[in-house]
Amino acid sequence: MKAISLDIETLSLNTDAVVLTIGAVWFDFEQRTPFNQLLQQGVTVYVDVSAQDLRHRSDSTIKWWDNLIEKDYRTAHSLEHTERTHPYVVFEKLEQMLTEKLPGVNFKSLDWFARGPHFDFAVLINLAEEFETSPPWQYNRIRDTRTFVDAVKMVIPFSIDWPVKPDACIEHDALHDAAYDALILQDIYNQGRKYRI
Repeated sequence: MKAISLDIETLSLNTDAVVLTIGAVWFDFEQRTPFNQLLQQGVTVYVDVSAQDLRHRSDSTIKWWDNLIEKDYRTAHSLEHTERTHPYVVFEKLEQMLTEKLPGVNFKSLDWFARGPHFDFAVLINLAEEFETSPPWQYNRIRDTRTFVDAVKMVIPFSIDWPVKPDACIEHDALHDAAYDALILQDIYNQGRKYRI
């Protein structure tokens, strides 16, 4: 049962935030895929910030990024990229890159997961509307990672925890966060299967 895990990084918490990066990872619920392999199954789209002049930038979010970069040089490296995609074609690029990882799949037929429907998906739908394009997911295939995990935990007769974040995981890197969420979804799903939920 294949699905997509999605994460974005932005310059604001608003729905019309400037989008820096989009990370997406395909995964199979019925497998337990190592983190490094999930990274190989994923893609990062670097979005052209200069084309988003009318979108929201938050001073506090920019300061937060500056502080984070000071603490971990890997975060700065993950945001540096010379080839950035214009928002007009960002979803086309995302689908093209995912197709190279998972050929022959209709991505609108897959479930797309992110942490909460009111941020990642809301921001990207807003971006799509502004630039008159459309995302590669079907509107009714949007799923919430947190709700999925909570639902499984409600019916499992013992306490379970999310898997420990791998040392290799770069905090607030869209690809790494999407891969970690895929790891969580696989782990929780496979624990739930033991109890036929």
